[in-house]
Parts: sequence; C-alpha cells; structure tokens
Amino acid sequence: MRHSAFTLIELLVSITLAVILAGLAWTGLIQLKRSSERAQAAADLALEAGMLYRRFDEDVARTLQQSQMRLETPILDAAVYGAGTRAVRLIAMCELYNRSPTQGTGGWQNGGEYTNTAMWYCWEWRPPTVAELAADAQAPGSLWYGRSSSSSRDKQVTVNAVDVLTGAVAPLAVTFKQVAQTWRSRKAELDFNDLRLVDGASFAPSIRLLGDRTELLGEDLDLDGVIDAGEDLDANGVLRTGRLLPVCRRVVSCTIGWADYGGWTTTASSAGIAVANATGAAVPPGSDPWWTSSLRVVDGLYRDARTEHTDGGRTILQARPGVIRFELVLSDRRSGLLRPFRFAIAPDLGAPAATGL
Repeated sequence: MRHSAFTLIELLVSITLAVILAGLAWTGLIQLKRSSERAQAAADLALEAGMLYRRFDEDVARTLQQSQMRLETPILDAAVYGAGTRAVRLIAMCELYNRSPTQGTGGWQNGGEYTNTAMWYCWEWRPPTVAELAADAQAPGSLWYGRSSSSSRDKQVTVNAVDVLTGAVAPLAVTFKQVAQTWRSRKAELDFNDLRLVDGASFAPSIRLLGDRTELLGEDLDLDGVIDAGEDLDANGVLRTGRLLPVCRRVVSCTIGWADYGGWTTTASSAGIAVANATGAAVPPGSDPWWTSSLRVVDGLYRDARTEHTDGGRTILQARPGVIRFELVLSDRRSGLLRPFRFAIAPDLGAPAATGL
C-alpha cells in the first residue's frame, strides 16, 4: 500500500508562502497603524485650531474701533533665539462679554472699582529657542496670549508732606491708582499712563506704576530672561514677566495681518511688517515712527476720522482694519504631520458698553 505525504520541497514552498503572506499582512498592519496615527494627529490639530479660533474670535469680534491697533515684529535676543529672529505680535483693545446679566452697564465689572470694561489684549508668536532647536531640529514655536489686568492697579507709598504754613514735615501715606487707558492715536505709546511721566515724578523716584504695555508684556523686551540695560522700568531689580502665558506650543509659523477698509493689506510675519496696496504692490514705510519694518499702528475711529487724511494720504477710516487674519502652521511631533490653518475675523464692535469711550 502506497502512502501519500508532502515532500521536502513542498514543505519548504508552503513555509515560504506562509512567511511571504505574513510579511505582507504585517506591512499592511503597519501602514494601517501609521494611517490611523496620522488621522488622529490631523483630528487633534484641527481640534486645537478650533480652540484657537474661538479664542481669536472672542477678542477680535469685541475689538474696540475707538482704540489704536498694533502689529509688531520685535527682534529677539540673538543668544537665546538666534540672530535676526523675530516675534509676531498683535495688540488691540477689546471689551469683555457680559457674563452677568444683572449688571447695568452691559459689560463686565470688578466689584464696582473698575467700571470700564475695556482691556488690552495681545497675541504673540515666539520662534523656538536655540536650545530647543539643538535638541530637536524640527522644534516648533509657541503662541502666547494675555490681557491687561481687569481691576485698577494701585501702589501705596509714604511721602514726606510739608505744611506750607508751619513748615512742619510729616509722613503721609498716598495711594496711586491706575487703570487701562484707551489710546485712540497711533502716536500714543501704551506706556503713556506710567506715573513716571507725571510732572515732578523725578523728585519721587519710588512712585512707579508701570504703564499698560509693560503691565501686559513685562519688562523683558528681548525675551532673554534677564534684566538688560533699560529694561528695569520700575527700578526694583526684579524682572517683571508680564501677563502673557503660552496657549499652544506646536505652532511652526504664524502670520497675523489685516485688510483695511481702503483695500490695503498689512502682514506681520517672522520677516517683519509688509504692506501692500489695493493692486497688490508693496508700499514701503516712510519716516513715521508708527509705520516701520517692524511696527504698524493705526488710529482708532472718532467723529472726524472719516475725512481726516493722516495715514499715507488716506483717511483714518480707510486705514482702519476691516478683517483680521491669522495664518498658523501646527505640527504633530510624533507623526511629523504639518497642517496650515487660516482664519479671518471682523472686528465689528462699534458701540461699546464700556464707560468713558
């Protein structure tokens, strides 16, 4: 009786086919896993972009047309960030939403002490540091955000008061109060409400209250983490960090700009400030301090601004931003995925509930 069995060659062929099929299946699983990871990464980036859009919209949609708006691209410390690197920054004033319907002003209050609902806000993109790039050549930058304080800022000092009739000298406790100031003119600096600018302030150097800009951004102008010459504005030997906090640490690049009512576009990027007219031709900055290669400031609106020609031969209304644009590239470091996102939001708050505007 003859028995049927696999020959050695048949066994080897069967094993080889099984190995090939297993390899193909494993490759397919790996590709499926990578595809799933990229899809998850894309969903995470879209979710984060949606969160950023909501935060952009909350500020921009409540931007006060009565106050100036600023785009800045300051050069950062070369030792920390590399030579020629710039931050990208938008500063404007907004009015907070009314989340307490029982308040009669239609805005936001803090115990009645600060009835003006307006606050300065800042969105700032920072590039990766030299140390971060040394650890990871593809390290992204970060997006930072902050608002000026909602209540009045105060400082109590004791000064020697002199009675002009008797000549007697007695210590007197004095409290200086300060709130966020609305600046319409592009010629105004945000620190103009610093008490050091008051007449006679040089005779009382201990009376220091920082202005809106320093209160918002801090004293570290080049973001190197140390007090450099000219940065210790309150002369206390301590570096004031400001109110900006990181909100997203995977922003590879960021461009912030606007299209104004006259059809011109202004863009702030890591390369600086660029302005183009309605035909798309570049418009170079002149000698005005409010329009340079790293700064662009526009006036807030007021009653006679529709016909006043003060900005490159255009009216203030024509130069006023009609749409604010944000362009971000977000990255997922695990999958290496990059995704661009673009948002356009209209600053449409025309009738503020804030008092005194």
